Amino acid sequence: MLPYIVLYSMIVLLPALRIFFKNKQNYKNVYTAVIFMTLLFILGLRHPTMGNDLPGYLESYRDLYTYSWDKIFSLESYLNYEKGYIIFNKLIAQLTGCDEQLFLFICAALSLVCVWVAIFKRSEDITLSTVIYLGLPIFLLLFSGIRQSIAIGICCLSLGCVERKKFLPFILMVLLACCFHYTAIIFVLAFLLYHLKISEKLRWILLVLFPVVFLLRGRIFLVLALIFKDTAQLQQTSAITMMLVFAMIYIFCMVLCHEKYDQRTNGYMNIFFFAALCLIFSGVHTIAIRMGYYFMPGLMFALPLALQKVKDWRWRVLIKIGVAVCFIWFGIDCLVDTYWAKAYPYFAFWQEVIL
Repeated sequence: MLPYIVLYSMIVLLPALRIFFKNKQNYKNVYTAVIFMTLLFILGLRHPTMGNDLPGYLESYRDLYTYSWDKIFSLESYLNYEKGYIIFNKLIAQLTGCDEQLFLFICAALSLVCVWVAIFKRSEDITLSTVIYLGLPIFLLLFSGIRQSIAIGICCLSLGCVERKKFLPFILMVLLACCFHYTAIIFVLAFLLYHLKISEKLRWILLVLFPVVFLLRGRIFLVLALIFKDTAQLQQTSAITMMLVFAMIYIFCMVLCHEKYDQRTNGYMNIFFFAALCLIFSGVHTIAIRMGYYFMPGLMFALPLALQKVKDWRWRVLIKIGVAVCFIWFGIDCLVDTYWAKAYPYFAFWQEVIL
């Protein structure tokens, strides 16, 4: 638990050092670098037994190292891996001599740097965005789902293209993400969602429709699943609680904004709303929550933007503290209790682990 205690202690205590920085940008640079490096070492130095899917990823990494480049490019299929991820494995293996720990380090760095560049450039409050990120399931995915974590990072980075209405670069980045995990194709909707103007009245109406969609989720899912996975079948999961939590957070953001929506707030609220919508179907199949992962980073930017709408600075500070405490509590609870991530207890690669 010590690495996580150090991580959260830095997140809480570093803002107190802001008074020593005359330039706010310098503080932002230092804060971002310290938190990024801490996370990178936690993930890059973790034991290969952490994460349900990690042993399989490492086994395929070793296997692909033995393949020639001709065989790599001629492969019609390898497990369920995308071609881009297969080439990525072979390239890293060639450069590192098939060092497994360096592979984990590079994968963690690639995933995290995309997210942290996005937070650094897009967030109105990097501390709050950091706490929110650590409380979302996409953080836990870093421990187990290497392919999709990289894809999510690339999609998160592409939000800059969305804001600037750079459609072609955005599409190219989404296609690059698809080279690591095919589900990233759903993120093409982010461009439309961000630029779609939605009134507060319509937002409330859409929330009222949530129960209707929930009741029909099975039938709707079987139709939508054909687009992404022909063999998808209904499968009961336990992610309904997360859907309810996301719905409440969305309502909380609407209350904070109270019709004071600028383009960025409106856009990121729409993206986060779609994440909550995906979670409606998470109770019938895991692919729904996998698609929702790509839109969850919208909350990292929507909530700080919504918080800025509170005029009274005292209320704003109190609300920020309350939100941060909730996400820290939720993040630590998920670290301890999420079985598939195996993030707790934490083991470094040099420690002996008895399975």
